[in-house]
Amino acid sequence: MTHSKVLARLVHIFASKHKDLCMRDYLKMMGREGLVHTNPSSLGRSPKAVLAGLLSISFVFMALLSSCSSVGERQEPMVLDFSVVRPITVERVATKGHLSVKPVGSDFTSYVHTLDVFTFSDDGLRKLDSYQRYDRPPRTLSIASTAGDKIVVAVANPPESGYSVRQVGTYDALERLMAHLYEDDPEFPLMSGESVVAAGGRCTISLEPMMSEVVLNSVLCDFSGKPYSGELLENARVYLTNVNASAEILRDDGFKPLDILNAGRLSERDMAQMGHPEALVKEIYTGIGASRHGIGAVKKNINVTLYTYPNDVQEESIGTPFTRLVLEGTIGREKTYYPLNVNRPGWGYSDGRQGVGRNARYIFDLAITRKGSSDPDELVFPSDGENTGWMTLYPGNFITARDGEDVHVWCDMFPSDATLDICKDDLDYDVSRGIYTYDYDPDGHGVTLHCLRGGTGMFTIDAGPPIDTGYLVIVVVNP
Repeated sequence: MTHSKVLARLVHIFASKHKDLCMRDYLKMMGREGLVHTNPSSLGRSPKAVLAGLLSISFVFMALLSSCSSVGERQEPMVLDFSVVRPITVERVATKGHLSVKPVGSDFTSYVHTLDVFTFSDDGLRKLDSYQRYDRPPRTLSIASTAGDKIVVAVANPPESGYSVRQVGTYDALERLMAHLYEDDPEFPLMSGESVVAAGGRCTISLEPMMSEVVLNSVLCDFSGKPYSGELLENARVYLTNVNASAEILRDDGFKPLDILNAGRLSERDMAQMGHPEALVKEIYTGIGASRHGIGAVKKNINVTLYTYPNDVQEESIGTPFTRLVLEGTIGREKTYYPLNVNRPGWGYSDGRQGVGRNARYIFDLAITRKGSSDPDELVFPSDGENTGWMTLYPGNFITARDGEDVHVWCDMFPSDATLDICKDDLDYDVSRGIYTYDYDPDGHGVTLHCLRGGTGMFTIDAGPPIDTGYLVIVVVNP
């Protein structure tokens, strides 16, 4: 048998025994070491030189086979079954503060187009044993492995620039690799999962997305009894701010927002770097109003879904802000914002770990009854609102009017069922003086004064716990 045939036979044997190893890498390695010569000029070398080169390559392959034969003989197939775990629903019904948790199943083939499978030895060093990439993989795979317990890690839909396999020589190295929201795709989200299995065994690996969903399920804006009653919230859109943009691929909790998108407000610059900007901001199309994006007193089921990486820091600071859902629109010509912390006390939070977790779904149903904030980062309801409450007086505590005019004095308050006392004795005293007559609002949150003639009247408004706030209202008729 010629030396070339011997070499071909050796290569065939090596490849058949080591299907998980890339022969091209060995050839490249030998090329770097001068063991394989690819220079075309070598074709003109003497037969003895060519024979010597072939023999040197043969010896290299025989040495490799000799050193690896014991490992190859101990290879056993492992069977891996995969499933996709889609978000746990954490429902936030804002008007009731209701919480429900339920698992949501999904189809494997609908969410996985690329799958990386890493096998590490389950020992102190946890070195990489093998790596394989699959395009459109089946739900069940059989892979070769050397003997012993293995840590099998699967990463689905990895972004192209997310990591290089050359970086992953150990399990610890893979743990440190980062995923980035601006490269992630909500349709095929980055997912990961792992399991420990002995060679020759079988295991199931559950793939969980890194990103979580924030859903604005429905919204209405009922401004009844307000000076802007009947107005729509026009030009409505919804987006996420203080969004964590990076996270370690295998992490399950303890997510600190080191890389923040939309810090404090919607940033066009940040949106420009997003591969899928619609993951963070969406227009609310309702077909009503001049803008066709108006929201009124009739509830609209819009089911808008936004996406974010986890952020579960327990205390907010300048460097670690809470992730917020912001509803934006205009009332008249005035822009207004409704910023709400996601899964934090003060707006629908029930119990459990605060903040945005991995692979969770947070659902909001919003009933807006007043103007919002002038700043997209100033909460409509402070985080301590459940403990302290608040009250706003309209149109103010010093009012001027003309005889024959009706003046509506009312309070917007949280919680809305706190006691409110608009002093009847004070009002009756002004009635006896002929300054005005009055009618209480049906909900008890205000009073309408029917002004009669000149004079100055006054009355008090006091809210009970947890608001504990009072106003002295002065009314001057025909000043």
